Amino acid sequence: MKDKTLLLTDVNFWIKGAGHRMRIADMISYLSAHLSLTVVYIGVMDSLLQGDLSKEYGVELVILDDKKIISTVAYGQRLRRYLKNNTFKAVIIEYIHNSVFLNYLRREQVVILDIHDIISERSKEFEKFNYRGTMFELDQYTEVEILNAYDRVIVLCKPDLIKLQALTDPGRVMLCPHPAIPSFHPTRKLALNVNFLGSEYLPNKDAIQNFVINCWPQVAPGRPVTLNIYGNVCKVIDFEIPPQVVLKYYAHNIESIYNQADIIINPVRFGAGLKIKNIEALANGRPLITTRHGARGLEPGAGNAFLVAEDMTHFTELLLQLIDSYELRLKLSATALEFVTARFSQEACLTPLLNYIAAL
Repeated sequence: MKDKTLLLTDVNFWIKGAGHRMRIADMISYLSAHLSLTVVYIGVMDSLLQGDLSKEYGVELVILDDKKIISTVAYGQRLRRYLKNNTFKAVIIEYIHNSVFLNYLRREQVVILDIHDIISERSKEFEKFNYRGTMFELDQYTEVEILNAYDRVIVLCKPDLIKLQALTDPGRVMLCPHPAIPSFHPTRKLALNVNFLGSEYLPNKDAIQNFVINCWPQVAPGRPVTLNIYGNVCKVIDFEIPPQVVLKYYAHNIESIYNQADIIINPVRFGAGLKIKNIEALANGRPLITTRHGARGLEPGAGNAFLVAEDMTHFTELLLQLIDSYELRLKLSATALEFVTARFSQEACLTPLLNYIAAL
């Protein structure tokens, strides 16, 4: 009998395209191949979709209320009733804001938190750019106090691992980056499409706005190149769209975005954690330009698997180099795939978590 594990999430992991959703989906897919996994979803889901997802991921999918959104307390009470008749060796909670559900668990269960970001660090980053109060915030003391309630805390990148090991019991913190499956796409001799993918998350809006204003006017004129912007970030763009920029919104198949792209950009200036969109770009063998902040947690590949810009002037210079050099794009494509294959396979990223649960 496989070890029984429960994963609780309030993110609709089945919708591909947003970084953290993809991470949760990949974690569910990997763990379900080795464990008896139950996913408890805090939200509303159509019953037909429930059946389809159960088959696709090989999990038991539990919806605490499939008719309407209810209160946190009501969700917690339903979770408690469900756990009275179902025993799990380990419980994984996605995101620190869902720590409220600790109050409804059976305490003999091992509880693991997948934090994605260090919220107190993210709060500091937002404050630097005058965006304080725009997202869920925690001070460092409160955040560490919550983390100490868990048996293990999962982080996505080494800088976060080092940070939390200094703030709490080092053995409590586990590094499990976002896994990615390499996918080859041919490199075209003429670079026609520069792509940016992002959710409505504020750093994404800030990133593309800053790029369009400060870089694109030096890049587009006289060149047959288009900036394609994908994802929910299109919904929150409130600045004037210049020539050779297209808001694409959604793509039914995310593979098509990478197949169509010649270059991927991520000019993110602030935020926290590992930039999953960067790993996905590298896994698809696309030349990537990002910032020093965007390279956080990916430092071993900087300058080899992808390019890092120090400022917007440098970002423009690097983009022009990539547009003009087929050889450079070809080289980056190959080294990107090598980098991801070596460091971000499912086994490399998620085996520590699997081994921990299996040893309980």
